[in-house]
Amino acid sequence: MMRASRSLLADIDQQLKRQGLPPLEWYDILWELERAGADTLRPQDLEQRTLLAQYQMSRVLGRMEAAGLITLAKMEQDKRGRTVTITAEGSRVRATMWECYGTFLRTRFDGALEPAQLSSLSDLMAQLRPDDRP
Repeated sequence: MMRASRSLLADIDQQLKRQGLPPLEWYDILWELERAGADTLRPQDLEQRTLLAQYQMSRVLGRMEAAGLITLAKMEQDKRGRTVTITAEGSRVRATMWECYGTFLRTRFDGALEPAQLSSLSDLMAQLRPDDRP
């Protein structure tokens, strides 16, 4: 499972890079911010929802802010805390990344697994995610 995951992640990162798009970890952050809608998220919220470790998050967020994909703002009630919001450009880039990412996943999985196997895999993976357990 870990070898397959590493291989898939490396392959999609290469595909994104070939198309001049940001790395997959940026997609994950942008997607979580879009899912949050009007709610702002803190960096620690993003850590819990993505694969990034705490030591990586501030560096990645700084790069994303410099690219104009997110905004970082100090919290009113906690001057040390920050909130993260997606910009219109961030939403546009995330959608462009999904075109590449989604096509990659469809091609890779549709070519390797039958529809029933894909459904079973999806069900099994959902059972392993802590946030999806009953």
